[in-house]
Amino acid sequence: WGREASSSSRRKVISEQGIKIKSVISSKEKQNFSNNKVKLNKLCCLLLNARSIRDIKKRNELELTVNEKKIDLIAITETWLEDTMIDSELNIAGYTIFRKDRKQVRDSKGDGVLLYVRDCFNAYYVTELNDLQNESLWIRIQMSQTRSMLVGVCYKSPTAKDEEVKSMYEAIEKASSCQSIILGDFNCPSIDWSTHHCDSSDQLFVDLTQNCFLHQHVNKPTRGNNILDLVLTTEPAM
Repeated sequence: WGREASSSSRRKVISEQGIKIKSVISSKEKQNFSNNKVKLNKLCCLLLNARSIRDIKKRNELELTVNEKKIDLIAITETWLEDTMIDSELNIAGYTIFRKDRKQVRDSKGDGVLLYVRDCFNAYYVTELNDLQNESLWIRIQMSQTRSMLVGVCYKSPTAKDEEVKSMYEAIEKASSCQSIILGDFNCPSIDWSTHHCDSSDQLFVDLTQNCFLHQHVNKPTRGNNILDLVLTTEPAM
């Protein structure tokens, strides 16, 4: 399932990253943050373009995958959710759900983004970024008393208006001022990430990533010959 589903398998993992977080946590800090029961120097992330997560069969497949691979954070684009489906229907045991449906941005169907975060992490919404009118969702994961990490999932629709794209890029720019992981489907097919060469239509996004010193980790095509689904970080070794 997902954008590249084949006849033999409906499940497609767009990107699976073991993200190493640069932080040293003292024994005292570990005690203070005992609710974070996993090691915070590595975060295993899964990025999916679902093209609807309303199907119970897809959600069951997802649950099997995350349990098998011990995923810490799941970022999903094109959820196609509406407010008629409540969070409890999307529940995966052991995870907290954060979502932003398409209708929260504009009155139309489809699209939408979602994050599942393992319950052992102390995570919460970042209101300042989530209030911006675009299809991006932002949470902060507290790593210690003094350190935190921002996580965002974005979907830039091919039909998004200029104001919406500008708003998303504003959110990314603000998020990049601190330690961040940004995942999503940006629909920028012309970019060669080894050289940063691209068509004029994608130049603004390339300029954004370079101005914000973001590092792009996906190096294999996620649709056809194009890398559309990206994992961006503020530090190259994350």
